[in-house]
Amino acid sequence: MRIMEIFEIDGCKCIEPTLMDHLEDGYTGMAVTMAANEAKLLIDEKEGLIALALNDSGKWFVSSYLFRDANIGIIEKFEESGGDIFQERREEYACSVREYYCRDLIQDFPDVLEDNRPGRDHLITELLEEVFGSKCGNIRTATDFCCGSGVATSVLKGMGRETLSFDLDASLLSLGLQKGRLDPRWTMCIDGRAASLFCPESDVCIALMMGDINNFNYSMWESMTEEILAIGRKSLISVATEEESKRVEGWLKDEGKDVTAYENTRDPIYDRFVLIAE
Repeated sequence: MRIMEIFEIDGCKCIEPTLMDHLEDGYTGMAVTMAANEAKLLIDEKEGLIALALNDSGKWFVSSYLFRDANIGIIEKFEESGGDIFQERREEYACSVREYYCRDLIQDFPDVLEDNRPGRDHLITELLEEVFGSKCGNIRTATDFCCGSGVATSVLKGMGRETLSFDLDASLLSLGLQKGRLDPRWTMCIDGRAASLFCPESDVCIALMMGDINNFNYSMWESMTEEILAIGRKSLISVATEEESKRVEGWLKDEGKDVTAYENTRDPIYDRFVLIAE
């Protein structure tokens, strides 16, 4: 279901230009100061406020509060403008918001070259089943951390696992969406250092082909590793080199995790060294 269908309007534009902008309180202030002659308020299944739609000169604008708190000004703006209250499941609305921004990604990056190496999906399947069992039967929900064009997501979806995916590379996400590996309702263009603000806890968080980790960017990847642990009850990370593996293993142990690390000889390029944290 799309945002405009939830609000029962013909079309709309989100006030926040990108999904990352949903963290910024300044867009709440923008909504409050808009001229509007009609408003629609959206609450979730627990009657929490999750969005406000405002009609300004015949055009609908939507501001969402899934990832930041609304304030009393939003309620006052709704009462001032007058309108209806709608109710929708929080997750259903989140899916609609993610889909909205994915449409933008495809429009911004319509022509993208395939980056998937033939046979990589089979190698990922073998790795996941080695770690989590046949068909990953021990997990129900998964997060694909820095998913790229979505090869691992596609594998997990094929196993029937509910998978939330994200990356900061909009062109790779567009490729995955166009190829059908990524589902727009479950895909986000966000910075991994803020992942836990957008991703609920899942049974497993996977971060395949993490890196290149070096002396100049290691602090960024250390922050990413902390986010991986914050999301997944169990985490699977792969890197290309033994040096990277030892560095990541140290970060995982610093967070008090039990770590299994080994060399994955089936893939000499992408997932050569594997780390499992619990």
